[in-house]
Amino acid sequence: MVVQWLPKRSYADALAQVRSFDSHLGLVYNNGTFGIRVETKDVAAARKVFASSDARFADSNRATVRRRRFEVLGLPRGTTRKEIIEQFSEWKGGWNVLPQRQIISGDGDTIWILLADVSPPERYFEGKNCRVLIQELDQAPRASAKPPVTKKPVVSFAPTDRPSASAPASSSATDGRLPSNVEQRFQVLD
Repeated sequence: MVVQWLPKRSYADALAQVRSFDSHLGLVYNNGTFGIRVETKDVAAARKVFASSDARFADSNRATVRRRRFEVLGLPRGTTRKEIIEQFSEWKGGWNVLPQRQIISGDGDTIWILLADVSPPERYFEGKNCRVLIQELDQAPRASAKPPVTKKPVVSFAPTDRPSASAPASSSATDGRLPSNVEQRFQVLD
């Protein structure tokens, strides 16, 4: 997992900084910046070393790996990342989140996108002056989920025309032939 993107620097400087962290798995390059790759168990330690001044991380959420995305509606306008991290980490045993971005809708409502490893304790969070709705976004399909089964069209060979009471009995039973409408269906299928 890539933990932290390092400030723009040369390859040699980035490599020297990454090598100073014993449990690194390598250096990653993307869009002109370098990052460090570490195992999930080492995420908190790497963030403490490489992102100690990053406002997105506190002691409570430093180990969050960001497996799930949530939309949070109803937080008061002006709520900071730090306040979100603190409020949710103290909520019913703690829910560690990484606030990503704030969106102000056309009607003035505030929406925050949060990343977390687990679901929240409840769907609603009761804040000091608000009630907040939490919804999961982009639920990933389970690994064991089977692809949807597409049903094949069913072709019926049962006669649709019923003989009337005055019509003579069908000769198909005596001459070994199928009723004419079934023969037509076979010809269409061939």
